[in-house]
Amino acid sequence: MRWCWFVLVVMLVGCGGREEGRKKVGEEPVGYSGMARMNPFLGAERYLKKKGYDARSSRVWSGFDDEASLVFMPASFLNTEGMGQSVMEWVWGGGRLVVFLEGGEGDRNDFIHEYSGQGILSLDDYRGLRYLLDQVGAKMVSRDLVSMEDGKDEGGEGDNDETGEGEDRTGHLARPWEEIQVNGGGETNYLLEQEGGVGVESEEGYFWDVEESKIGRVWALDYMGDGGVILLGHARPLRNPYLLRAGHLDFLDELVEESGEGEVVFMYGSGSSFLGMLWRRGKWAVISGLILLLVWLWKRIPRFGPV
Repeated sequence: MRWCWFVLVVMLVGCGGREEGRKKVGEEPVGYSGMARMNPFLGAERYLKKKGYDARSSRVWSGFDDEASLVFMPASFLNTEGMGQSVMEWVWGGGRLVVFLEGGEGDRNDFIHEYSGQGILSLDDYRGLRYLLDQVGAKMVSRDLVSMEDGKDEGGEGDNDETGEGEDRTGHLARPWEEIQVNGGGETNYLLEQEGGVGVESEEGYFWDVEESKIGRVWALDYMGDGGVILLGHARPLRNPYLLRAGHLDFLDELVEESGEGEVVFMYGSGSSFLGMLWRRGKWAVISGLILLLVWLWKRIPRFGPV
């Protein structure tokens, strides 16, 4: 009788997982396959390689020291203070760091019509990010709140709608975005697409997109020598599907040229804990394993008294 219950439980869990899998495949575009599905910056990496740069991607921080001159990193990677200290030591040694406040994780699917960002990250959970922001004198702010205070609509509806004015912008690669005009210090101005509602506020450094409000989407602080930090509101300009849009290639070229000689590294790890990643990617396997464990314990624990 116990084995009948065991088989029934396994069948129910298995059927639930398969049904959800079929539902997702049928309703949500799968998007890229292979490495492009795991690495959102694979297109940028290959673009730089074709231009003769030494570029690569990495899921871990390995103390790049002298071989790397420019590193792109999602803010969620900085989840411990020790990681923040390691990164800033590399910056103080002459490295240039670009931090994506939103949208830099590799486990996001750019082909679904959901909100793409995480909002303002909790600095209690991401202590490395808090350390970095304290060191450079900047903080994250909600652009949505700033827009309401100023009486402006910057929620992403924009005038540059490729689907047509007034049409629904949800769906394939069409999450709401806004175009901002930036100038990295050269004579050429170009446009960047930005998603989400996170910006930067600072009295230090300089903004590439605003000059007066001290709140913007692209902020930079240079240290003595060649080291420096750039905070970018969203990673959209360098993610695979959007790399060829607006002025994104010009933006990437300028960042690489300013960093000097050395390796360019794109980091696409989320910085999440192992248990968190296991739950996101294998929830049904975890649930099935727990049920099997309970059934096994129920079978093996000795009983006292009459059967």
